[in-house]
Amino acid sequence: DVSVYNRTVMTAESLPHVVEEAIKAAYQLSGVTVVTIPVDLGFAEIADNYQTTAEMRQTSLPQLDETQLQKALPLIKAAQRPILFIGQGLRGHFAEIKAFSEHFSMPIINAVLAKGIVPDRYENYLGSSARVATKPANEAAASADLVVYVGTDMPFTQNVVNPEAKFIQIDIDASKFGRRHKVDVAILGDGGEALQRLVALGEPRPKDDWLTANQENVKNWHAWRHSFDTFDEGIGLRPEPVYAEVNRIAKEDALFVVDVGNVTTHSVRHLELNGQQAFTTSGWFATMGYGVPGGIAAQLSFPQKQVFTFSGDGGYAMNLSDIITQ
Repeated sequence: DVSVYNRTVMTAESLPHVVEEAIKAAYQLSGVTVVTIPVDLGFAEIADNYQTTAEMRQTSLPQLDETQLQKALPLIKAAQRPILFIGQGLRGHFAEIKAFSEHFSMPIINAVLAKGIVPDRYENYLGSSARVATKPANEAAASADLVVYVGTDMPFTQNVVNPEAKFIQIDIDASKFGRRHKVDVAILGDGGEALQRLVALGEPRPKDDWLTANQENVKNWHAWRHSFDTFDEGIGLRPEPVYAEVNRIAKEDALFVVDVGNVTTHSVRHLELNGQQAFTTSGWFATMGYGVPGGIAAQLSFPQKQVFTFSGDGGYAMNLSDIITQ
């Protein structure tokens, strides 16, 4: 059971309440909710008098603890090979990410679902980590002596990050602390706000050989990738020329919906997002067949935007019938 809420509707009268509870749980717990509706209830008539609580929904974030912020500063100051590891919790906070990275001279890597938060060609950005990843990001993670881990619960962290590294974790959910790596300092609160406060409180780290080496590493890696953009062996089409053309024609606010398989790795490595575009794939459970229905949903939700879908033969075959319905 992968859901945060799972109920079966037992009476027709309870259906509106159960559905609303599912919606609230999805927002509150940021997860999948499941409502099973027996087929016979589809023919039942009920009074249209349900009072929704949607207008009462409120959100709030924990207040930052300055004591915990102060505990993080000596670790940052002492680090020789620090990295900033970000997740979806920092969506919309590129300004804070950039300021933190440049103030403390830290290269940036991300969990794959956070692709697009940082523009791909920003000089301090190394790409995604783990298996669906870029070489420079994995190399930096394996060598780091400090990880500032913000807004992510990426399950493969322990397989990617140096196990001896010091670890500062920032999250709005305290249950996430220590799940993926031993934690030296835990900071409860909004990731963007925490990064902003750390910049205000901490002394800047001058640009050093560690940051320069990572900048050169990712620059060289991009050059190597692009060497295949026009490569033609005469025996088949490589992925690089396809992505080079997509990058060329993509609009400033394009949406990219990526299926699961080799196409995921190719997309993570070769799509060059500008920070205004959006990227989505099926994370964690790696559900093949995501591309086609995801692309249809994206276009229906944003009819004015340009939508690209990327699928391999297997993922496309799973849901190609959806094309006919459209």
